[in-house]
This record gives sequence, C-alpha cells and structure tokens, in this order.
Amino acid sequence: ELVMRHPVIFLGLKVVGSVYLSWLTYVLWRDGVLPPPANELSQKTWRLPLSFWQAVWFQFLNPKAWAMVLMVPSIAMLTGTHVWFASLAVVAVFVIINLLCISVWAYGGQALQGLWRRPQLLRAVHAAVVLMAAYCVVAIWLPSAG
Repeated sequence: ELVMRHPVIFLGLKVVGSVYLSWLTYVLWRDGVLPPPANELSQKTWRLPLSFWQAVWFQFLNPKAWAMVLMVPSIAMLTGTHVWFASLAVVAVFVIINLLCISVWAYGGQALQGLWRRPQLLRAVHAAVVLMAAYCVVAIWLPSAG
C-alpha cells in the first residue's frame, strides 16, 4: 500500500535494484566469464565463498531478503484475515520453501560438483547466469502485465 500511494518509493526500489543487479552482473561477468590473466592462474586459491557466520550476517545485508521481509507481509495482510493467522501462514510458507530450496540447492551442488572441473562448461554456465542477471535488470523496467 505504501508503494502504491508513493510511486517515488517504487521508482527508488527499481533504481536501487537495477544498480545492484548491474553491479552483480558485472562482477559475475568479470569473475566467471572472462579468463583470468595468466599470472593469476597459478596464484588462485580456492576457498568457501563465506564462512557460516559470514553467511548469517550476509542475510542481514542481503537486499533481496529485505525486499521479501518488507513486501510479503504487506501482501499477506491484504486478505483481511486475522493478523496472527496471516503471519503464521507467511512464516510457514517461508520455512517450507526455504527448506525445499536449500535441499535442492545442496543436492544439485553435490551432483554437479564433478562437472565444474571442465573449464568450458563452467564458462558456459557463468555466461548463462550473466545473461539471466542482465535480463533481470531489463525486466525491472518492462511494463507490468497487470
């Protein structure tokens, strides 16, 4: 409702989201699609992207998480049901979807681990991800169907 009453907030979210996704697309392209310089190939060390606690803190800085936290409850409250019931329903849906997504993500990562040792395949996957991220930036500005 707040965003509908104040279109400047919606425009601000689109601008911030576009800038963030553009930066993310550039980083993905730079780090995944472009081959590293020859002198960096031997110096490259592999490590986990984030430790457990870094990942926990990242969720507090994650703009997608904040967008969901701010938007989903307001949408759920539009039904006119009791606030506690709607809140519990939102939490239950988030927990179920989160567990399913994390499980599929973990299983998929384990199943595909051997494929990532093939540089051509890895570069192709990175290129596809970069193209999808770039499309998301464009899609933010497309007129909505509704």
